Parts: sequence; structure tokens; C-alpha cells
Amino acid sequence: MKAMDTAMNTTQTADTAATKSPDISMTKSPDISAIKPAIDRRDFLLGAAALAVTASLGSQSSAHADAPVSAAYAAAPVLHTTLALATMSGMINPTALNSGALASAVATVKMFGHFIPAGAAAALRVVKAHYAVPVNGRIADVPMYAWTTSVGKGKDTLVKVPIAPGGGLLLSVEIVGTTRTEDSYFLIPGTTTGKPKLIAGTYVIIAGSPDLTGCRLTLTSGKPTLTRVTASGPAPVGFEYLLVTIS
Repeated sequence: MKAMDTAMNTTQTADTAATKSPDISMTKSPDISAIKPAIDRRDFLLGAAALAVTASLGSQSSAHADAPVSAAYAAAPVLHTTLALATMSGMINPTALNSGALASAVATVKMFGHFIPAGAAAALRVVKAHYAVPVNGRIADVPMYAWTTSVGKGKDTLVKVPIAPGGGLLLSVEIVGTTRTEDSYFLIPGTTTGKPKLIAGTYVIIAGSPDLTGCRLTLTSGKPTLTRVTASGPAPVGFEYLLVTIS
């Protein structure tokens, strides 16, 4: 990610965060249980069909499959979007966390709060969650349409993704500008230095790599949003983003 360590404004420095995981009680996300998930039926069926076909191909797979190939995405360059952990204290670079872990072997991923600055065209178009599915003795990544928008009005969605032992959560993000590109984020539950960590919390996918100084998660009219601290008080941020909670 581009200059994330200098862009983040947190209550602790990036150097401190890199050696000590943040107190999760201090980074608790707003309650979003009332948000109703939805997804376009066509996109859901496309992803579900891919899962069904791949699963059927792997019905005779070896019980000792190779490691998930999604691990290869951990080294993929991310050039067109930014991923950050959003808290009420500030923004945290996920690679600066000491370790990642979830209480469950299944990650519940909610995507909501697609914000687009007034007068701007939506750049974030598709987010896919990748499922590790056994195919002929190997583990294949099958992308599932988790969130999509074509006119800048993305719907809130919820998907559940199994996290295999030694694996992680792979999300790919399609962004449209002068060209159509796709970034990949592989969040791991382990302690590998320099890799984005998977924890229960609220992440934000941001179009581009804007300055995140003073940005934080805030409740606005009862809904989680990103704001920036200014001399006159909190103000909406001026960049496009999508909120993602993981539990």
C-alpha cells in the first residue's frame, strides 16, 4: 500500500503498532446489527454457480490437499486502492498489527456504507470474496461476488467465508478509472511481519491513496461513517470508500 505508515493518524505510532497489537476494546466498531444485508440476485447466483461447479469437480479430491493458492496473493501489488482498519481513535495500517486472529473458523464479512463525494463518479465497482475449494487434490480459489455496483449505488451485503488452517481471507477489489484494474488483499490470522492482519473489526476500502491524517470512524445520524478532524469539528472525508466489518 502507498505510504500508509505516514498517512495514518492513530493514537499510537506505526512503530508502536508494529510491535504491539492495538487494544481491541479501544477499537470497537459501532453496532451495525440493524443494517440489513442485501445482494443483487444475479450476482449472487453467478458466484454461487461457480462455487457449486468447482465443488462438484473437487468431489474426488484428496483429503490432503495442497496449501491454498490464495497465499500467492499475499505478494500481489496493490496500486489503485487503500485498505485500512478504521477505529474511533484513528486509522491503522493492517500490516502494522502484531498478529491477526478470529474467534471463529468462518469470517462473517459485511460490506456497507459506500460513500462517493458529491459530483464524483463511482470508482469502486466490485468486491469478491475468494473461497478455498478442493479441486482434484488441490485447493483452488473461487471468487464469489460479495458486493457490486454499476451506477454508484452499491447495496449492503453479507457473506461468510471459511478460513482454512494456515490460510486467510482473500478479497479482490475492482476499480474503474481510465482503465479497469483489480487489487487483491490477503488478510492473515498469523504473525507474519509486513502482511495485513485479519482481526474482528471495521476495515475500509478506499479508492486511491488519499491522505488519511485525522480520519476516524464516527457515528453520523446513527450510521458508521468516516470523518476527518478539522478546526471546526468533524467533517465528511472527500474520498470514495466502502466500509467492511469482519467478525
